[in-house]
Amino acid sequence: MGQTVFMKFYVSASNQVTLNVEGYKKDNSFLSATAVYGVDPSKGFTVGGSTMSVKRITSVAQDFTPGAGTSENLTTGSSLYNVVWSNVKVGVASGSEQLQNASTTSTSCGYKTSNVLVDFTSYSQESIKVKAGTLTP
Repeated sequence: MGQTVFMKFYVSASNQVTLNVEGYKKDNSFLSATAVYGVDPSKGFTVGGSTMSVKRITSVAQDFTPGAGTSENLTTGSSLYNVVWSNVKVGVASGSEQLQNASTTSTSCGYKTSNVLVDFTSYSQESIKVKAGTLTP
């Protein structure tokens, strides 16, 4: 079936973000990993969260060839199927999280439907298939 992971992305201090990921690996052993990154102050990442926007992206990794003019090749046939985002929550402080909804979403975008299929249930629940090539339902 695949793996289920819990991801929490948050501003741990002004100009610093943290991503914590927990779940079970293919061999069924538990993994918890945390990464902390510094963010350029011009991006406006503050603990209160009022000046920032974040994106939720589902993507197939692409090789980058310097000088090739693009980092995307949507014809390789690489695929990522059955990605499910569920119970997506957003908030400006710990404890203020709520399910993502239309009022906490500024825009939705994506590639043409021949590359991405989204089964949209709600802003906090969707299933995604991505393919670098023609994708058929």
